Amino acid sequence: MAGKTVVVGCKLPHGLRIEIPGKGSYDLKGANSSTIMHPGTGRPVQGTCGYTPNVDEDFAKEWLKLYRDTPMVKKELIFIQNTLASAQAQGKEMADETTGFEQIDPTKKLLDGVEANPDAPKPEGTAAEE
Repeated sequence: MAGKTVVVGCKLPHGLRIEIPGKGSYDLKGANSSTIMHPGTGRPVQGTCGYTPNVDEDFAKEWLKLYRDTPMVKKELIFIQNTLASAQAQGKEMADETTGFEQIDPTKKLLDGVEANPDAPKPEGTAAEE
């Protein structure tokens, strides 16, 4: 795999190993690898996406095609861009896109039959804290 390379963005918090049998694999960095500072507290919080540079473009495109029907690809939680700057711009645009792995806010109703606790501390880095 010595062709053109791309940057793969991954909004999943834990990242993901992508593999095509017989063609190799890449360990994608997840949002937990992108630490930013919370403007209100100055403490580090999880960023919006992880970025993995130098992924073979043909491999990335083939992997996205193979898994095009999965929610993570349909929702563009994993995406490719030609440059880190363009990947970061797409990640910023997707800041409000949910993955299903977000922290639970105990002050909000969670499920039917589960009561919210208005006195619970808010999770760090949430809009409730800002």
